[in-house]
Amino acid sequence: MLHYTGILGKQFICVLDADGVKKILSDNATVARPVFAKGLPGLKKMLGDGLITLDGSDWHRHRKIIQPSFNNQVLKVALDTCIPDFMDQMIAAWKERPGSDIDISSHMSALTLDVVGKVVFSHDFNSMELFDEWSKNESKEVKLKDPLINGLYATLSPSVLRMLLMNLYINELEKFLVPQSYKAQLALDQAVKSVVANARLKHNDRGSTTKPKCLLELLFDAEDSEPGSRNKNLSHKELEDETKTFLVAGHETTSTLCSWAIYCLTQHPHLQKLVLEDIMEHAPKDGQITLKSIEKMTYFDAFVKEVLRLYPPVGMIVRRVGQSTNILGENIPKATRIMIPIHLLHRDPKYWTEPKSFKPERWLNGTKDPKFNRFAYLPFSAGLRNCIGQRFGMWEAKLILAPIIREFEMTISPTLDGVDLKLVSFISLKSVPPVLVCANPRS
Repeated sequence: MLHYTGILGKQFICVLDADGVKKILSDNATVARPVFAKGLPGLKKMLGDGLITLDGSDWHRHRKIIQPSFNNQVLKVALDTCIPDFMDQMIAAWKERPGSDIDISSHMSALTLDVVGKVVFSHDFNSMELFDEWSKNESKEVKLKDPLINGLYATLSPSVLRMLLMNLYINELEKFLVPQSYKAQLALDQAVKSVVANARLKHNDRGSTTKPKCLLELLFDAEDSEPGSRNKNLSHKELEDETKTFLVAGHETTSTLCSWAIYCLTQHPHLQKLVLEDIMEHAPKDGQITLKSIEKMTYFDAFVKEVLRLYPPVGMIVRRVGQSTNILGENIPKATRIMIPIHLLHRDPKYWTEPKSFKPERWLNGTKDPKFNRFAYLPFSAGLRNCIGQRFGMWEAKLILAPIIREFEMTISPTLDGVDLKLVSFISLKSVPPVLVCANPRS
């Protein structure tokens, strides 16, 4: 473990040992006051009380109500239905400008927004229209226009002053000192109210239609099944807060995974060929690719898992010690901040053979790296508070990546030849400068 002192004398422990991570993530998170709490007042102010920010029994209640909806076969069918159509549109746009520079993060962000909008909120972000605009001009970026997502990005953008106000617990001064941020938060809250209200109207007008429900509609009817439980349903305010939470977790992380996967394809042409062969063996040579085909692709699955190892979308897990405890023989005082650096654990030679090498083979044939430790591989966290939508995210990412790989040979843009990419992380893992790729149609 690494101990250091942060701003205003706050104490931090960086846990670099899988056994220590196991203790932290396996602790009972359902009690009223867990030993290892989230303790994210700044993020709570932005996103409200959702699965990311809640602690203890409040978090447990939300999880029990929401979990069945994520296990619902309806969501799998909805992904399988909408993503292939979106991919047809994006692929057609890319073929209009073969070999052009593509800001892959921008394109994946727009695409996953439409997916999350349709499947989770029954809301249209209109991002696919932007691909038509992009295909007709020389722009590298696809610029999003929806007030909900722009408000979210503005609210979550890093700011030294805002972080200082959070640490001093004087967030109420933000409206005076960072007025643009305060206005973005108000715009985000208003946009979320509109999304939830529109989904409620569609739900109430559904009648006898057999059209699949979005996740938000499923949550309108979801209940805590525990006998004697009070507040069985999520309130309107709780649904609004979970909407913001799902936007962050369901959109940003999946678009980041897809972006890094495409980058890895450009860096390992021989592996790109192997992934293509696996896709061509199990998917139709033309037409739409569905989950039924994807679930047979073992090398493709191994490739995605290796992307998640070297480029986890979220690079850090944060906890706050709610009461004095012991970790790895060391006494940790109450209020200490605990940092679990996912990025470093995924590259630690103690837990990985050739940790810096991109080797999908380490995930094949049901065997893992001989040094593998479950708590040193955390792309979706672990324990009770693991990511509720991890299967959803993997299905979504594979349905996006498979048709891209089948239709295009992906290469890095010539403008990035000899350029060192620096990894940076705020909400998710990005690069400076942004990754630019070229999509060259296969013959």
